Amino acid sequence: MSALLHCYETHIYDGLGEDLDGFLYALGMLIEKYRAGAATPQLTAGELRERFGVSELTLAKVLRLLQASSVCAGSSYQSPEAGSPLVWTVTAAQNIRQYRNVKTIGEYVAVREKFLAGLTRSAAPSLPSAESPSVPPTPVPNASATHPAITSLSNPPSLAAGRHREASDHFAYDVAISFAGPQRNMAKYLADAATEAGFRVFYDDYFAADLWGKDLACHFQQVFSEASRFCVLLVSHDYLDRIWTTLELRYATDRLLHDRGAEYLLQVKVDPIDLPGIPSTIGYVSLSNYSIEQTSVLLVEKLRSIQASLNEVDVEAEQEIDE
Repeated sequence: MSALLHCYETHIYDGLGEDLDGFLYALGMLIEKYRAGAATPQLTAGELRERFGVSELTLAKVLRLLQASSVCAGSSYQSPEAGSPLVWTVTAAQNIRQYRNVKTIGEYVAVREKFLAGLTRSAAPSLPSAESPSVPPTPVPNASATHPAITSLSNPPSLAAGRHREASDHFAYDVAISFAGPQRNMAKYLADAATEAGFRVFYDDYFAADLWGKDLACHFQQVFSEASRFCVLLVSHDYLDRIWTTLELRYATDRLLHDRGAEYLLQVKVDPIDLPGIPSTIGYVSLSNYSIEQTSVLLVEKLRSIQASLNEVDVEAEQEIDE
């Protein structure tokens, strides 16, 4: 799915008008249900297929577009047997009302940019103390493209932004992100937001050249067991079906046991399931309650709060040395 509308950093190529049209059809049907009084509008693949005659391939792409958009609170998907139609359901986020007058991709992008700007302002954490180094604000995507010639809604993050500072601890990364392939767009959104806020993020695509030729099983064990302060897990049915995510989960739970339950795992539940080995008492964020944009703001706030605590420790240590 190299040409899916990620709605944060988007790369749509010529000839994909059908996919974007399908996205607009889906958005329109969700808005119709909202206008009809549905508190949490839901849309199924069957409804979209029956009303607009959308192909199975396009339905699969539209699901990814919706999952990566700001109007999706959650989704479910059933892997079809050969020759069977796709089965999925998407639940609209509470902000669906803000898109009630949207008719085009350009209008969607404009409304979404306004929504994100307001979200970031309302969720901005308090300013750091004078003793603490200033931290860049959470990024707001700059969207200005329209269908069909959408090329990019934002510039890729500078990887240096997430690697420029020395840590007050021994971790190589502030956060590592573990996810299954179908959730790559969501993972990249979180990685980009944390990186642009000045944090060191392990997201595999950032290190493609470095990972080339490595024994990934050994390398990922180091990343998820030792080298990261936090691990974000995008919990989904897909996560349970992948070999690499099974390994990453094992490494992450090993770390959890070693640290005797200390804060480490930050679960983002794409689907309402539990992962084996993770205590049910550990808090999580559900995409049925928060959009991926809101989740990215929460992630940056979490990382900033930890960094502020580390800065306070550093200041106290320096004062003790001076005395």
